Amino acid sequence: MINKQKKAAGEIVQLWGELVTSRAKTFGPEHQDAMSCMSDLALTIHSIGNHHAEAVELYRQVLASQERCLAPSHGDTLCTITNLAIAVPSIGNRNEAVELHRRALEARKKTLGPEHPVTFAVRQQFGSRTGWQR
Repeated sequence: MINKQKKAAGEIVQLWGELVTSRAKTFGPEHQDAMSCMSDLALTIHSIGNHHAEAVELYRQVLASQERCLAPSHGDTLCTITNLAIAVPSIGNRNEAVELHRRALEARKKTLGPEHPVTFAVRQQFGSRTGWQR
């Protein structure tokens, strides 16, 4: 059973990788669709749980592209910051996770307002993952 699960997980990652390659080839590597697919690939890799460093590196690449092409305050960029904040503790970077969560929360407050449901969700996630409440 475990071997079947590992094989299925590997196939999922392979399919996402092929989709990332296809989107990058079709639209360009910094097109929003290509970056979104790469972010989804990172999420998949992190969720499977055996290649955390690879997932973090993909998130970092996506974040750099999004900040350059979309804007630091764009919703997709902020989502990637949050996903990176969730992933970095798995490679031992808890302090970086706190700073990333804080960055995402402050940006959401600025762009959406402190009472917006998305801001509230980010605040809750920040608190639950870091022990910070405000």
